[in-house]
Amino acid sequence: RVGRRQRQMCIRDSLDTFPDVAKNIEIKDPDLLAVDLLWEEFKNRPGILDQVSISSRWCDSIDKIRLLSKYSIATSACEKEVVFYIALTKFHLFNLWHYFKKPVLDAYQIPYFTDGLDLFTSDYIKNAQSTGQRLIYWVVNDQNLMKQMYSQGLGVITDRPDLAVEVLNQLNLTQKHNIPSSVINTTSSFFVPDWSPPETHTCVSVSCVVFKNIWLIAGSVLLGSFVMIGFGKIRTTKSV
Repeated sequence: RVGRRQRQMCIRDSLDTFPDVAKNIEIKDPDLLAVDLLWEEFKNRPGILDQVSISSRWCDSIDKIRLLSKYSIATSACEKEVVFYIALTKFHLFNLWHYFKKPVLDAYQIPYFTDGLDLFTSDYIKNAQSTGQRLIYWVVNDQNLMKQMYSQGLGVITDRPDLAVEVLNQLNLTQKHNIPSSVINTTSSFFVPDWSPPETHTCVSVSCVVFKNIWLIAGSVLLGSFVMIGFGKIRTTKSV
């Protein structure tokens, strides 16, 4: 994340500056041209597909990068796939669903808490790991939470990489996560934001809208049923 007075790093800068460091790249733009441009960068770098993981809330973008790479590149769940994962876990149907439908994704990237729903629980962790997917939480800027997540083999997206590196050092995990020594031994290379803006999420798929409003929808249906039953009783009484 880039703050004021900081030059924004381009994807080409990142690939060239840290060629041996694994990268989690999120496609923010819904325009599929973004996928095409990213793929062009990958084609010029042999072996890069083993070092990157691609994520996007936009399912069309994720589907296209999977097809272009012939499913050889790691991808995270798009929004619709995340909604299915959360809903199936919430209603204890995850294992049954994945018995019949094997996932083609490599990771789930989800908030650890959203809309009153705690997603940092054993059920979500167990379900993702039982099917071979990595679970990555965002946006984690608290070191205690980082320690808990790293200790359980979970990934973290953060605005504070300086704090994350401290935690990885404490847990002796810097080598496992392939953190460059130049980063480990200095804090001057980190940009520390003046403040951490609250994370907001706006649904871009129908399934997300339905799930976020499921209790409102269920309540409306239930209320409508009671009203219809009430009208039915009144009509029956008048007829008698």
